[in-house]
Amino acid sequence: MQSPQADEPGRVGPIKEELTMSFYYGYDPTARVAGEHSRGIVRRLRMRTLVALGVLAVATALLGRTFGWRDPIFLGSEVVVLVAIFVVSRFVLPLVDRHDRGATGEERVGSLLEGLQGFFETFAGAPAPEVPALLHQVVRVWDL
Repeated sequence: MQSPQADEPGRVGPIKEELTMSFYYGYDPTARVAGEHSRGIVRRLRMRTLVALGVLAVATALLGRTFGWRDPIFLGSEVVVLVAIFVVSRFVLPLVDRHDRGATGEERVGSLLEGLQGFFETFAGAPAPEVPALLHQVVRVWDL
């Protein structure tokens, strides 16, 4: 059973039309793979953390070579590096782990929804006017 609007030539169903209207600058959120956005967040957080710790370690080594290994400036920079490592292990790593588990969950749900492809159309991360934080949408094929 198709929607009455889909019977007209050149028109698509109301749900597909709403999704199409929300695309801008060639961005198609319905083409995203389940978990893609969360994996990107995990990758960015890991890289930022590694770069920050690397910069602190290199700066500490340069301060040690410049001022001497027993200078208070070098010892203070070592304390800063230790505090940064503590902050990363206490706050950043649990955040990365939560995003990683969320991405794994999204990928599992996406793989389950792939089995419905013949009867339903699934969208991962597509915008919905009524529910802005919706991760997956399942729409009957005849509604499109």
